[in-house]
Amino acid sequence: MSLKNTAKETLEILTTGTYTNKSGTVVEFLAAQQMAVKKTVLYSPQHSAALLAAPAASTAERPTIEVTAETTQVAAHRLVQTEKCRERFRS
Repeated sequence: MSLKNTAKETLEILTTGTYTNKSGTVVEFLAAQQMAVKKTVLYSPQHSAALLAAPAASTAERPTIEVTAETTQVAAHRLVQTEKCRERFRS
């Protein structure tokens, strides 16, 4: 598939909030996507010192910020496949 077709398909998926996976199951994510947008918070660089100084709500560990030289898609694949990260959307 060309990049142009991939882009068109991606925009269609984002607009409808559904896609069909390889097994033929329709996956609906519009409500989860809208909730994610609604709950998104922008932290500017000016907020970083205060955020890093404050203890995390659920643990005494300091938060970790990691910058990697990879695309979002490659990072997501790595987190799920290699690091077995299975965090799910919570409303």
